[in-house]
Amino acid sequence: MTTFAMLSVPRGYPRWSRFPTARSGFSLIEMLVVLVLISAMAGIIAPRMRGYRERLNLDAARTQVESAVATARSAAIQKGFPARLRIVNNQMTVVATVNSAGLTMVILGPVMFDSTLGVRVQPAAVADSLITFEARGFASPRLAATGKFRITGTTRSDSVCVTVTGALLPRGCAL
Repeated sequence: MTTFAMLSVPRGYPRWSRFPTARSGFSLIEMLVVLVLISAMAGIIAPRMRGYRERLNLDAARTQVESAVATARSAAIQKGFPARLRIVNNQMTVVATVNSAGLTMVILGPVMFDSTLGVRVQPAAVADSLITFEARGFASPRLAATGKFRITGTTRSDSVCVTVTGALLPRGCAL
């Protein structure tokens, strides 16, 4: 006999017919549908994230080169002696002369672009690999034209241009 106060079922009476139970868990079909949706979203998003990361690495390398130029120029002005920015073999250093005896001090570097950011930084001309700033902040002796550094990733590229006065040009190296 059934007692409604305790909701007990008599022996031998099928429980599923009169008292449905709550379903627990997910079916295999539901799990497969969710798995297919997640993999489709990952397939769409993954290539975009790769391009986004490369763009961020190029921007970071560009910022580092720009700040190294500004650091070399300001070190030359502050110390009153020449400072040199050198980019060779994808490695950047800034060295400043600190006294009249010729004592030098490494201000920045070495910064290795390929191992840290996965990009390549190269001067457009061999003469651009070393830029010397004199005590007044002008690039000397060789920058008769704009010095250009090319920054390349796997699919994208960028550049940094430095004028004779040590000014950085905006993107595209045009005034």
